[in-house]
Order: sequence, then structure tokens, then C-alpha cells
Amino acid sequence: MTQDSRRLPNKNSRPGEVVLHQSQSFSGPLPSPDALAKYEQVVRGAAERIIAMAEQQASHRQDLESKVIRSDISNSRLGLWFGLTIGLAGIFSGTFLVYMGYAVSGTLLGGATIVSLVGVFVYGSQGRKVERQQNRQKAQELQSGNRT
Repeated sequence: MTQDSRRLPNKNSRPGEVVLHQSQSFSGPLPSPDALAKYEQVVRGAAERIIAMAEQQASHRQDLESKVIRSDISNSRLGLWFGLTIGLAGIFSGTFLVYMGYAVSGTLLGGATIVSLVGVFVYGSQGRKVERQQNRQKAQELQSGNRT
């Protein structure tokens, strides 16, 4: 919660008069304690209901985040299995072609499969590296913003 009180001269006031400007702000999932107390005065049990609503919302958000994380892990594993299957199929097909006497075609198919898999791996590694750097930069910006 922040408060800002300033004495500002007013164009319409007489000499020696000052206008007092006061503003308040509060950030968070719940209203300020003063606002909660006022809600409670107006409607008995309102503060408890507001807190329960915030707790339910936080629980719901955490549940959704957990589902997203589980889904991402599942998709990642599925992608690895598909990549393995495609890679092995390409390599075995290339080996089979070489065995059957189609050396150039088999070598190209097997080589292209390996180059493709390495390319995907390198591209994914670089993407994760860039994402980690961006996350570090955001965290540093937040920390420096909290210090001021």
C-alpha cells in the first residue's frame, strides 16, 4: 500500500490557502485491510467471503498451471518418442537400401535423417538458451524495479 500526500497550491484559493491532495493504492489479490474492514461493516461475513474467493481463485490458478505443466511434459515425451521412431525408421531404411544395393539413395536417406535430427536438437537447444536468458533478464529487471 502506498500513500501520497502533497500540499499543492490551488489557482482558485486565496493567498496562504493550500489544497491537500491524498491518494492511496494497494496491490494484491485482496483489498487493503481497511477496505476489508469496511466491507465487513457493511455486510457481516463479507471479508471472510472475499478472502475465501481469493483462496479459491489461487487454488484454481495453481490447478491450471499444474495441468499445463503436466501437458507440456507429456507433449515433450511424446515428441521424443516420435523423433526416435522417425529417426530409427530413416536410419534403418537407409541401411536397408544400402544392403539392397542402392548405396547412394541409402546413404542420402540415412544421412538426411541424421542431419535433420541433429538440426532439430541444435535448434531446440538454442531456443531454450534464448528463453532462459530472457527469463534471467526479466528477473533482473523485476529485482532492480523492487529496489527503487
